[in-house]
Amino acid sequence: MPRLKNNQTGCFAGHHTMLGQYDKNKSKIKSIYTDWANHYLKRAGKVHLIEDLQRDFSDGVLLADVIEAATRDTVPDVTTRPSSTTHMLENIEHCLDYLAAKGINLEGVSALDVKD
Repeated sequence: MPRLKNNQTGCFAGHHTMLGQYDKNKSKIKSIYTDWANHYLKRAGKVHLIEDLQRDFSDGVLLADVIEAATRDTVPDVTTRPSSTTHMLENIEHCLDYLAAKGINLEGVSALDVKD
């Protein structure tokens, strides 16, 4: 049986390295999308910018702002101060419906996916 060096554990020796690379790429992709969205928000004169995509899109308001800034159009029926989870999910659904109407393929993406 071959000897393993230091912390290697057979077939899982490169597993931690691959996971680390995946997390690094995921973080880089999030950063690219955040920078892109903030560019449009700044250009539209919006005060609130994205710090964390997951958290900041969870109520649908900033998501609608990004869509509106990028398209120079209005996402209809968005509640700007959602007071319940239902309002938040409706906001996200309005955003997804708007994008789908513009021809964006969102198959398999739900409001709950975006919120959570």
